[in-house]
Amino acid sequence: TRLEFTNPAPEAVADLGSLDPDQVGLVGDMTAARRVRLPAKKGVSRPGWSNALYLEWFSEANGRILIEANDFKLRISGHRWHMDEDDEEAQKLANLQAMRDFMARVINRDGKAGGNSASGALPHDADVAGRAFGEVLEKYGTDPDSERKEAFVMGWDRKLEALADLDEALDGRSPYHIGEDADGEDEEMMDQFADLCGGYFCDDGVGDFDCDEDECFNDEEPVVVKSRELCLLAMDLIDQQAPPGTPAHEIIDCLLDASGKLTGAIDGGDGSPSEKNYVLTMLKHCLARANRGIGALQLLIEREGDADHRAALEHLLSGVFEMREDITELHSEIRGEI
Repeated sequence: TRLEFTNPAPEAVADLGSLDPDQVGLVGDMTAARRVRLPAKKGVSRPGWSNALYLEWFSEANGRILIEANDFKLRISGHRWHMDEDDEEAQKLANLQAMRDFMARVINRDGKAGGNSASGALPHDADVAGRAFGEVLEKYGTDPDSERKEAFVMGWDRKLEALADLDEALDGRSPYHIGEDADGEDEEMMDQFADLCGGYFCDDGVGDFDCDEDECFNDEEPVVVKSRELCLLAMDLIDQQAPPGTPAHEIIDCLLDASGKLTGAIDGGDGSPSEKNYVLTMLKHCLARANRGIGALQLLIEREGDADHRAALEHLLSGVFEMREDITELHSEIRGEI
């Protein structure tokens, strides 16, 4: 099909001088119907959802390029042909592989996608890996299969293996609906779930789980999970198109950066003193970013006139304070081990 799109309110942008007029490279996700949450607006406590134009490709000259908008005027021609289900799945996998290959180059993984560390990035690439993960989280964060896609494109192959082992162990069953009449085999499987998930698996008896799946059934450090959840909440509540220098831009930038650094620093490692010192350094960076985010968020709350939206922002602020406390505790714990 042919898509024609028009920006109804174009604005001049000063920093596009390096954009090559001849764009050559692999396509990524291309759709005129990507579901996105509308930016927060004053007087609207719960923004709705909209279809958005989402055109992504990986330029040989400029890297990842993305055109994304929900207010462009679109005109779509009739279809010349349709993909069948197999072709569509193959294209989706090709798009994921293109994103993975691009991220491998961005974070300089050991010459191949995947690398040798759990995080897929070498320690000296932590800042770059943090920014890269923020970009990946923004792209896949609301996807139902976000955890697997994020792990794949970031090259976290050990995490992918753990998720595959988990799927095989579940065999189509949910660990939260095993049944109260579970036999010894089910109890043994529950122990296997706990091992696969790094021990973050709590229950009040077989088949009676009194916690949220994201909190109890995860193979990552709780503070990493919390940082990701805060990023998604911030992107729901705060205008992602806010220009640099504004509190809204500062909040999202700080949270994405902190979440990326936490993931890159904590996910894996050999436990050596040098590795622990590196993690401590990254945790200090995360604390600094959290503090900057808190300051910007407090300023945004002061300026917010809608009571419901202000309450939602205050809830986000409470979560960032909790994340900061968790980072501080983890810093003290690791420092005590050296």
